[in-house]
Amino acid sequence: MIRNGLFFKLEVTFMDIRNCKRCGNIYNYSGNSVCNHCAQEEQEDFDKVRDYLFEHPNSPASEINQETKVELKTISRFLKEGRLKMEGGSDSSLTCEKCGETIPSGRFCEKCLQEMQSEFKKAARP
Repeated sequence: MIRNGLFFKLEVTFMDIRNCKRCGNIYNYSGNSVCNHCAQEEQEDFDKVRDYLFEHPNSPASEINQETKVELKTISRFLKEGRLKMEGGSDSSLTCEKCGETIPSGRFCEKCLQEMQSEFKKAARP
């Protein structure tokens, strides 16, 4: 763009606007699935759950919910994101998205993860 004989660089940036997974409000996405306000609340919830599990390992999600007042859907999201891992007596219904096997955290079981990694490596080879 030229104005008064001077060159100006016009830079247009697009903001990535999304809805917060927790409160539903619109926010400027910066890598987190929740808005800044909810991110702070979510960190507090995570700390409560983590501290409870440290004192009471292998507690079922329903007990964690009762004792910490953190919603079950929030606990499930922590598990799915891999931030928490529940073993043994957990009543979590987290299953592998590929084969349906019960898993302690994340989206896929170890076997399916290894299979997918192998497939990706094969696809990446020339």
